[in-house]
Amino acid sequence: MNKADLVELLTSSGAGGREARIVALKTLWTRQTCREQQGNKTVEKNGKGFSRWDVAILSDFIRQVKAGRILSDRQDRELRIRLPKYWKQLLNES
Repeated sequence: MNKADLVELLTSSGAGGREARIVALKTLWTRQTCREQQGNKTVEKNGKGFSRWDVAILSDFIRQVKAGRILSDRQDRELRIRLPKYWKQLLNES
């Protein structure tokens, strides 16, 4: 998979895109340090996990997903906007 394919998948409105966004969200969250996961903020500038601009909302989304809840359509649209910028991290994990 390359950047264009990944970005297309992350921005796709179909069910496959929605599932890919959840996997991407989980992947990025696991790249956060334990301190960042617990504090719901970006502490280290290490190029891993969520940016300081996205950490609050994406941490909220991952908590909902981990609790077994389904993200709303509005939340999913937010993921389509925010996740493509993480393409390098996600390609490195695949």
